[in-house]
Amino acid sequence: MLVTCDIDGVVGDVVAALLREVNSFWGTAFTSEICSNYETVKNLPDHFQEQALKAYRDPRLLQKVRPYPDALWGLREIVANDSSVVLMTSRGATKEWYGDRSREARKYTFDWIVNEELPVTGVLFAAPSEKHRYGGLFDVSIEDDPVVVNRMVASGYVNKVILMDRPWNRSAGNISGVVRVKDWAGVVEELRR
Repeated sequence: MLVTCDIDGVVGDVVAALLREVNSFWGTAFTSEICSNYETVKNLPDHFQEQALKAYRDPRLLQKVRPYPDALWGLREIVANDSSVVLMTSRGATKEWYGDRSREARKYTFDWIVNEELPVTGVLFAAPSEKHRYGGLFDVSIEDDPVVVNRMVASGYVNKVILMDRPWNRSAGNISGVVRVKDWAGVVEELRR
C-alpha cells in the first residue's frame, strides 16, 4: 500500500513550534487554545500578530517543529505492515508562502525528516490547491486541511482519504467519503481494514 500524508498538522506540530517562538520572543505563555493554526493567529493580541506571522513565514521554523507524540510510532507501524509512506507537503512548494526562501524551506524539510528519523520513502512538494491532483498516485491520503480533503474527494482521484482530527478542522464536520480519526492509532487501525 502506498500512503501519503501531510507534514504540518498530521506528522509535525507546527502550531506548537510557532507558539514556542512567539512565547520566547515576547515572554508570553500563549497556548493552542488561542492559536490553533495559521488562520487563528489573528486571535493573538494585535501587537503579537506581526511577530507570529513573521515566525510562521520563516523557513527556519520548520527545523523547530516536533512530531506529534504518536506520529513516529504510527509511521513505523504503517511501514512495518509492508506499506510505503510519501510525505506530501506545501512547505516550499511555491513562492507564495516563503518567497525567495522556498528552496531553503525545502532543504529544512529534508533535514527535519532525516533528523527526526521519519521512515518515509520520499517527499512530494505540492501547493494546497494542487494536492488533490496527486491523490490518484496513492492508495490512501492523510490530511488535516478540510479544504484539501474536499478537493481530494471531489476530484475522484483519491482512493481513500483520512482526515486527522484537529481543532482547526472540527467545524467542517463529517465529510462524505472521508474517515476522520483522532490520532495515529486511528490511522493504523483504519489502514488495517
